Formats: sequence, structure tokens, C-alpha cells
Amino acid sequence: MLRGIVLAFAVFILFLFLHAIIFRFRKLDKRFRMVTVIFWSLFVIYPVVYLSIPQDTFFPVNDLDTFSKTVALLNGMLIYTFLWFGYCQFYFVVDRSISVRIMIELLNAPEKKLTRKQITEVYDLDDMLSRRLQQIVNQKYVVVNSGYYRNTLKGRLEGLVFQFLKGFLQLGRGG
Repeated sequence: MLRGIVLAFAVFILFLFLHAIIFRFRKLDKRFRMVTVIFWSLFVIYPVVYLSIPQDTFFPVNDLDTFSKTVALLNGMLIYTFLWFGYCQFYFVVDRSISVRIMIELLNAPEKKLTRKQITEVYDLDDMLSRRLQQIVNQKYVVVNSGYYRNTLKGRLEGLVFQFLKGFLQLGRGG
């Protein structure tokens, strides 16, 4: 079991390294798609690496039966997936958080302070809304017909899930 856990962390560290290198040296339009590609590439490679490491190389134990080996493999893959889910939360805060963007604008302001009006001048909310709308169109959550935005089936299903969760957890409108 320990082999799967250690390998999950090692593969996640490789994921972080690849993400940092690719994003540092390439300007990408579809950034999260690349994050997902890196994740899935390593997810597919994980079992190959796991099965290629002899069981007693790093972790000497008694020979495990096939079921236990399978459970150990799946356990490591699940841990890697959960690490990635957690990282996604961090990634979206860094990449898309309005609050973080405002704090950065305050840091970059000449006197390190701005009024509300000045914040709206440096952080164009109309531009942000346009970019977000274009992203959900590109991701096929909505379509545009005659200037009107309409959910696709994918958008309706996801909207229903999140509407239920927000209502159930009493989170309010948000956003």
C-alpha cells in the first residue's frame, strides 16, 4: 500500500513541476485545459509506473495477492486525483479570483490605495464579464443566438447541480 501512496505524491510533484515549466515558458489561451491534459497524461502513466516498480524495490513486504495489489494501485490513483482536486481550488483562486485581482491592483497602485471608483477604472468589470461569457461559450455551456445567451444541455445540467448545492448550503447568489 505504501508504494501507491508514495508514488501518488511523486506523480503529483511531477505534475506541479510540469505545470510550472509549461506555464512559465508558453503563453496559453486555454490554460486550464493544459492543466487537465497534464493531469490525465500522468493519470494514465501512473499504473504503468506503479506496475513497473518491483514490489520489494523500495518497500519490502510480503508478497501481496492480486486483489491487494489492485487495491493499492487504485488507492494511489485516488490519492493523486484528490491532490489534483485540491490543487484545482488553489489554481482557480490564483487564476480567476476577483478579490485577488483587486488586492494585486492595490499593490500596484502608486500610493498602495485606491477608491472604489479607481478600482472600477483599473479593473474593467465589463471586460471581465465579456471574457467569462466567452469562456462558457467556448466550453459549450451556453450558446449565443441573436445577442441572447442560452444554456446548452451541458449548461442546464451543471446549472441545476450548482443551483441545488447553493440552495442546500444556503450560499446565496454569490459571484
